[in-house]
Amino acid sequence: MHKDAKCIFFGTPAFAVPSLKALHEAGYAISAVVTTPDQPVGRKGILVPSPVKQAALELNFPVLEPDKLDDSFFKTFTNLRPDICIIVAYGKIIPAKYLVIPRYGFVNIHASLLPKYRGPSPIQAAIFNGEKETGISLQLIDAQIDHGPIIAQKTYELPSQQYYPEIARVLSKESAQFLVNTLPDYFSGNTKPQEQDHSQATFCHRLSREDGKIAWSRSAEEIFNQIRALSHEPGTWTTWQSKILRISKAEVAPIISSSEAPGAIVKSGSLIAVQTATHPLILLRVQLEGGKEMDITQFILGKHNFIGSTLE
Repeated sequence: MHKDAKCIFFGTPAFAVPSLKALHEAGYAISAVVTTPDQPVGRKGILVPSPVKQAALELNFPVLEPDKLDDSFFKTFTNLRPDICIIVAYGKIIPAKYLVIPRYGFVNIHASLLPKYRGPSPIQAAIFNGEKETGISLQLIDAQIDHGPIIAQKTYELPSQQYYPEIARVLSKESAQFLVNTLPDYFSGNTKPQEQDHSQATFCHRLSREDGKIAWSRSAEEIFNQIRALSHEPGTWTTWQSKILRISKAEVAPIISSSEAPGAIVKSGSLIAVQTATHPLILLRVQLEGGKEMDITQFILGKHNFIGSTLE
């Protein structure tokens, strides 16, 4: 089982925590946990540890928080003499000289069926693009991003109505179990890493606020997928009366028809919707700039000019 092999775990967000805990529960020898330094949060800039750091401290693992993977940290890393390094959403590129140190390499969890959606936002990219399925890839890291050979993969069917946070939580748990189930065969050599078909590679980028800007000239299904993928982070938004209106929850309703132009706010019974290139998209939860997030029924109280106006 090679559970006595020295393992260094690299990870940062909540997505990585189940994998760290699964390795611990399976009895692997984790000699250190590497994560990003505490980050300032809120107006006061209070330093907050990463979810992985918090979990590591609870499990009594040594925590290392290098600002950079430079020569100074490389010395610390080599002194630990790792046999394998596990990476789950660490957030930094591993320099090439690190990769040759552990005899079993750097094993990375990537939340897509590589070579599809290489890059930092694979789950959100799959939801945004209306994919019916995605998956988990265990791969060996090489000098290029998400380019190394595949150890094993598992397919995951994407629920058509779920939003990114729910899907990410499920995939984080699935990844953790898949990791501990796959490692024994990898250590024993029963599972051989296979080169990716690089000609089939697609890429996703680091998301920005502009990715969340809604274009009402797109179809209702496309906009709904955008909201499912991005409403949590970086946020999906439009403008109303020159103010930012965030839309955090919506619903496709082809039963409603409207001859209005895209962006027009229409009402059908108790439902409030926005016309798109196809049919209206029902609004469920919104937040106007300077206000609180609320149900659309609460929002329109006192905003009688909302119905019949246009979102831009």
